Amino acid sequence: MKKAIAFTSNFLANQLHLLLIITASIVCQPATGQDSSYTSYLQKNRDTISIGGYHDFALFDAAFYKNQVFLVSESHGYYKPHEVDFELFKQLNKKTGLRYYLAEIDFSRPITSTNI
Repeated sequence: MKKAIAFTSNFLANQLHLLLIITASIVCQPATGQDSSYTSYLQKNRDTISIGGYHDFALFDAAFYKNQVFLVSESHGYYKPHEVDFELFKQLNKKTGLRYYLAEIDFSRPITSTNI
């Protein structure tokens, strides 16, 4: 009898835990970025960067280069964002003399002088 009560108690606790997780995920959904004000802004303010080629970074005005800290967001699991980071670093070095760059790098593929 004690085993049945313990089993039922654990089962109900697990079910309550799952219910709380599901409820929280429904109520606290993150923004999906589908709001037209966001998508229209991104459509107007986007650019394509050619890796290894010339790029003028026309989206960046003079005020952009006066900043002291630059934060970049990226998609994880792909190597291309690291190449874009390097192009941006080269541009900032050229325009502002930037010398220090703190990057979040995938530990499985470190950036070395042979692959940048």
